Amino acid sequence: MRFEKVSFDQFKTDFIDAYKHFNLGMVLDFYFFERIEEKGLRLTTIAENIYHDLVKPRRSTIGSAGYDFFYPIDLHIPENITVKIPTGIAWNPGDQTDTVLSIYPRSSLGIKYSLREPNVVSIIDSDYYGCEQNGGHIFVCLRNEGTSGACHIKAGVAYCQGIITRYLITDDDNTTATRIGGIGSTT
Repeated sequence: MRFEKVSFDQFKTDFIDAYKHFNLGMVLDFYFFERIEEKGLRLTTIAENIYHDLVKPRRSTIGSAGYDFFYPIDLHIPENITVKIPTGIAWNPGDQTDTVLSIYPRSSLGIKYSLREPNVVSIIDSDYYGCEQNGGHIFVCLRNEGTSGACHIKAGVAYCQGIITRYLITDDDNTTATRIGGIGSTT
């Protein structure tokens, strides 16, 4: 079982999509780019720089349950904005298929900014790894509920955490279907 970086091509595709369609441009522009056109930067170049500096999730202490996710550049989430962050990370459960990765915002960000996931918690199933549609690329959606103003997360500071747990199935479970797609593809 381990965390891995997704391929650069997968990250680039997902980064550009998130930048153009899911408020990521607003979140990154505020501190990182001012105006991309004025600086002559292309989204591919920006994706390359971010991808190069991505680090795999890790626990902060021996007693930590969660693996912290970090982003290599500042994130600025204005009030009442939801952002979709392509983490550049995939979770490989190995042969431990009876496990699940749950993603939560960092507790301190929830307390200080009312930062939350719109779906409360993200569930990354063991068969999400390596799926054809996105290679198991984990995305994190965060919403700033606006109770304490804009949320600023400095580069290299944890913004969410993943907790790996085992799960059980019922005695009469007879599921035989296999995953063929990415997010939201199972129903």
